[in-house]
Amino acid sequence: MGRRLSIEWDDSEQSLQDRYQRATDHQDRTRLQALWLLRKGRTLSDVASVVGKCYETVRRWTEWYRSGGLEEVLSRRHGGSGGREPKLSEEEEQALLQKAREGKLRTIWDGVEWARSEAGVECSYWGMRHVFDRLELKKKVPRQQSPDADPAPRAPRSKRRGKKGLSECIEADRASEPVFFSVFFGDETRLGLIGQVRRRWALRGVKPLGSAGREAAGLRGA
Repeated sequence: MGRRLSIEWDDSEQSLQDRYQRATDHQDRTRLQALWLLRKGRTLSDVASVVGKCYETVRRWTEWYRSGGLEEVLSRRHGGSGGREPKLSEEEEQALLQKAREGKLRTIWDGVEWARSEAGVECSYWGMRHVFDRLELKKKVPRQQSPDADPAPRAPRSKRRGKKGLSECIEADRASEPVFFSVFFGDETRLGLIGQVRRRWALRGVKPLGSAGREAAGLRGA
């Protein structure tokens, strides 16, 4: 169980509840609800779960309250003048890094959304890209592998195949790992009138080629 917050409150529990119930702005309501619950004695982790924010976000709201009271908390707007500078703190960057390592943030846009919803910071794409570069995160983080997966890196399939035909590629892949191939044919040409014997098949988009007929020549006896 988390520890209860130790803070000198300038507002009573009832006044915070009244402000929360009267508030119409979504951002204000979320912060007022968090402060009201903290004033009632709930823990930081418990309140973070109730209002749908991360622990560090709620903790930062309490720091704002300590420095300037309730109005300081409500004056920090997302993306507006007088709001917080669009920059993640060192603790928030470490939290983002941990989420990325867990595979929960895979792209820069995932990072932008996380900063908005969890840290209350409006980051641009390029701003988050700078954060990714500084934390040495790739723009697209690879998914987590199974514990049973082979840790040895594999060469791209095209390089493993080299300049081989389809049958050679299939045989090479069969020898290395179980692979299922499905080849779909979409173009057909009938060459002559002898049914299946004169059919030529090719991959979709590839024109089937073949001779349309044979010309016989001979001598006729007199």
